[in-house]
Amino acid sequence: MATLTGHRYPLTGLADGSRPDVLQLRQGDASLFIGDAKATETPGNSATLTRLMHYGDCLSGWLSTGNPGVFALAVQDAEASGWMGVLHQITQRSRAVSYAYGRIDRIEIGTAVVWQSFMLAAR
Repeated sequence: MATLTGHRYPLTGLADGSRPDVLQLRQGDASLFIGDAKATETPGNSATLTRLMHYGDCLSGWLSTGNPGVFALAVQDAEASGWMGVLHQITQRSRAVSYAYGRIDRIEIGTAVVWQSFMLAAR
């Protein structure tokens, strides 16, 4: 999904050293793609939510530098709506976000990608 959206340059980790499953940069506009697979976790798992909130906080820091970003989760299709709710919670935490476009794409039987594109809030 990252490569399909033009995010072709892999990064080794976030600023604090944490490593989501996918972390790639799009060269043209410096958009950061953070992706994580949730095959065995559920939207209600508190440890997962804490980790994803941390990734969201890192993305918010990236947005505050004037660059866009994408946060995507590969999930079980049956849980896609719940995971979209998690991404919505992450969006609500970030004061840097003025625009967050979210969607669910079903990519194969039983699997979906939930994702949101983020833009910097106007100052």
